[in-house]
Amino acid sequence: MLYLLYISTSLFLFAIGIVGLCTSTKNLILTLMSMELVLLSLNMLLFLFTLYVDNIIGIVFIFLLLTIAAAETAIGLALIVSYYKYLKVL
Repeated sequence: MLYLLYISTSLFLFAIGIVGLCTSTKNLILTLMSMELVLLSLNMLLFLFTLYVDNIIGIVFIFLLLTIAAAETAIGLALIVSYYKYLKVL
């Protein structure tokens, strides 16, 4: 029963991220945050599924996805800073 609460929370966060991606076409930082929220909610679902199946391979995959998400955020923020330096407008 506790899994159901975590799954519903993760799906709610996923829905918030998707709505943020669809509605924030002008704001780059909000788009980046929404993408990060989608990735983290998917990581939460993968972690719950790994616990349910009792398999360690999913945990390794979660760490890989977290590393990719961190790199994506760092590159996105660097692009936003350089974009702002060049055009003085976000």
